[in-house]
Amino acid sequence: MKGIYLFLILIFSLNCLSFSEEDESLIEEKFIEESPAGQLFPETAEDVAEPLPLVQAAPENPSIDFRNSSDLLSFSQFEDEVIEIAKDSDKRVIIYSIGNKTNRRFFDEDYRLKKSEFWEIASYDNSKIIKSEFFYYKGDSKRPYLKTVDYENKREDFYYRDDGIVLKKENYKKIGSKNYITEITRWSFDSQNRITQVKTRTFLYNDEEDTKRRDVFVKTFSYKYNPPSEDGREIPPDVKYYENDVLKSHERYSSKPGTYSQHFYFDGGINIKTWYVDNQKVREVIYKNNDVIRVNKIDENKAPSKD
Repeated sequence: MKGIYLFLILIFSLNCLSFSEEDESLIEEKFIEESPAGQLFPETAEDVAEPLPLVQAAPENPSIDFRNSSDLLSFSQFEDEVIEIAKDSDKRVIIYSIGNKTNRRFFDEDYRLKKSEFWEIASYDNSKIIKSEFFYYKGDSKRPYLKTVDYENKREDFYYRDDGIVLKKENYKKIGSKNYITEITRWSFDSQNRITQVKTRTFLYNDEEDTKRRDVFVKTFSYKYNPPSEDGREIPPDVKYYENDVLKSHERYSSKPGTYSQHFYFDGGINIKTWYVDNQKVREVIYKNNDVIRVNKIDENKAPSKD
């Protein structure tokens, strides 16, 4: 409590200075983005790695520094940024504040990050924790195998490989004192650390307060990587998309850049295949099961002669 009391007074003395957009990273999580078509399109395993928090580098401009009796830095202020270094029993604590946002980082005796608290402080008597992160290690490893992120109404668990790459993410909703699983995402990789599959299981409830799982929806993206073109240009990977293990779309690329096909599958046996050359649509065929029911010839001269 003493540490919290000190940094509350500290932040209040700064008159609750505003928090800039570039510092929103204090409370934001990095997630895998989706392409406009809604397909996950990461390139390597590093795209899903959750970066571990690092202490920001000291600014080049002069700062106000305070040292303890051992001449060790204990407090530093630069404009509206404040860093306080403290020791709580056998734990080391670094407190970083800017404006009304504060981050407290707790390290063990081996200087491994064990916990990180993200606070929002409007005034001395109006403060709250936005989220807390907990890090778990195996033996003497310097990399965590698990990070748990606690919010007011949800929890997220990240499971890591030994090299720090995320293998699995679990999402939970909080009802009372219990956590209920809502989603599990798993990543698979090839020998070059490129993602080969992303599978997400979403557990369905009647409403936010429901505690009984009613159903599960599974979506899967599979990636097959292509070699570069003859002139060395990168060719996108072929992508298959499944819903509950039923193929819904297949995107295939040729060795010539800009030449590819898209095949979409619908209920009732209807499926549509479209060919592109130089990134322009040249042919579209509509099938009923395996029978052709309509052909749209956009530019038949450019259309590929075979699948």
